[in-house]
Amino acid sequence: MDIRKQTDENLMLLYQNGDEAAFNELYTRYKGKVYGYLICRLNNNAVADEVYQNIFLKLHRTRSLYNPKYLFPKWLFTIVTTMLIDTYRSMGRNKMEELPENISMGCEIAETPDIDAKLNKLSDDEAAIIKLRYYDDKSFEDIAKILNTSQVNVRQKVSRAVRSLKKIFSKGGKNE
Repeated sequence: MDIRKQTDENLMLLYQNGDEAAFNELYTRYKGKVYGYLICRLNNNAVADEVYQNIFLKLHRTRSLYNPKYLFPKWLFTIVTTMLIDTYRSMGRNKMEELPENISMGCEIAETPDIDAKLNKLSDDEAAIIKLRYYDDKSFEDIAKILNTSQVNVRQKVSRAVRSLKKIFSKGGKNE
């Protein structure tokens, strides 16, 4: 059985039964999304590092509660959201109103209801790189190959595109 070909939900079931390789695969798939999301929300690497570790510790401790009728990413990001809210509370900041209603996947934006209208306000290059990264879930390495450029350049372009998109969202809110 090739663990890399398993669905997230199957991997979680295997992990519930003690398969460490299943956890390692889930971790590999989601570590970047979770960490990126925390960095976007916390703007503090030290705090993000601590919360990041606690998220995967909580996933480990609560793995027996996972129900395969729920998509694993939604379940994982419920843990992420809870930990993030707890962190805001412990920091004495009431930033919960800043959390988007649609909080399911890190900085993934593909499920935001009016995202197409927002993407149309980006340059063609920025929209394309956002779509490759967050709609198509391409790695930086894959995007670099597609665009025939370096991974460093891709990371910079994604970062700039996300900043541009955040500016668009902040100018008029979600109902612009």
